[in-house]
Amino acid sequence: MLALPASTCAFGAVITMKRKRGQKPLWVRESAANTIARLLELAEQDDDHSKRYVSLARSISKKYNVPIPADKKRFICKKCDSILRVGKTLEVRVSRGFLVYKCKPCGAVRRYKLEKGD
Repeated sequence: MLALPASTCAFGAVITMKRKRGQKPLWVRESAANTIARLLELAEQDDDHSKRYVSLARSISKKYNVPIPADKKRFICKKCDSILRVGKTLEVRVSRGFLVYKCKPCGAVRRYKLEKGD
């Protein structure tokens, strides 16, 4: 069987060419991925409208089944959609082998397990 090539979008996510039943066409998913990348860039630059940009990026991600990049996803609050910046909207602690992120605006807590080498 012939392997179909894969396409990469603005932030490096690989989107395969083969389309499953009910899935959007490749060009639509690529456009959605580029829009998500642009919205997240705008959210990092503009403090006044960052929550709106993040919520739009998340809704596009859900609608078109395109993932938000892991490096960006880690610094978005799941509860209030704010961009997490250390010292401004994010409190970082190390507790019992976990890296603990606390969102200052809403108080949501996320824990990431530290590896032995860290």
